Amino acid sequence: MNMLLSSVLIFLFCFLTPSAVLAASPHTLSFTLSHVTIGQSETKTVPIYLYCRGEKIIGVDVKVKYDPRVLRVVDVTKSDLFENEMAKVIDATAGTVQFSYANSYNVYTTTNGSIALFTFQGRALSESTTITFEYKPGSTKDTNIVNNKAVDILSGVDNMTVSILSASPTTAQFSSSPTTSTSDPTPTKVKLQEDFIKPTSAKKADSKPPKEDKKGSVLGGKTEKITLNNNPVRFILLTVIFGVISFLFIYLIVTFIFRSRLNRERVSN
Repeated sequence: MNMLLSSVLIFLFCFLTPSAVLAASPHTLSFTLSHVTIGQSETKTVPIYLYCRGEKIIGVDVKVKYDPRVLRVVDVTKSDLFENEMAKVIDATAGTVQFSYANSYNVYTTTNGSIALFTFQGRALSESTTITFEYKPGSTKDTNIVNNKAVDILSGVDNMTVSILSASPTTAQFSSSPTTSTSDPTPTKVKLQEDFIKPTSAKKADSKPPKEDKKGSVLGGKTEKITLNNNPVRFILLTVIFGVISFLFIYLIVTFIFRSRLNRERVSN
């Protein structure tokens, strides 16, 4: 009897407990790293991760605060977990980032995953500074996870602390980008695409075709004179053609002489 009871308890603990814990797990937004150490002027990229636990999610609103005296937000890049980027604003003076992602009608996100890549840069030395989600339980004016019933189901967030050293640390993090300038960012609610990202326009192709030399050929816009000495293929081809023509000419002459003699012999007979 005791053996049977022990077996039942072990079964319940091993198989039913994980399901119960998963069902009670919160719906959260988290930085995938709780602490990052970077050097001054060094850039780092850390994913922001959504735990939706199988809920049908139609969109997220994210508000993040940071200290602009020691950090600069370089970019927030949407991943493939949601279809559309509804808004993205970085206030480099106040030290806030706001962005919203949503799906099309009747399209839901039901899997856990990264919603965005958060890229930031160390500006000044700091033993510890925190990048935090603006979140208050029950509030719909801060960071939210919205399900298909238009209900904010966000139940928790995981922030990230950053230590900024005078030189780049040797410890590896998720990813990094080349060191960028530490000049002051553009102030007050400036859209990232317009002020921080400055794509370089490709140089227009020259519409005029390269001129062809009458004595040569065009090779990448430069002319090169072709002679028999530096083009053995052409020399061989011309030699073969000349030989064929000579052979035909000699054949015609021999045929003409042979027929003439044959006609003379017929006339004499």
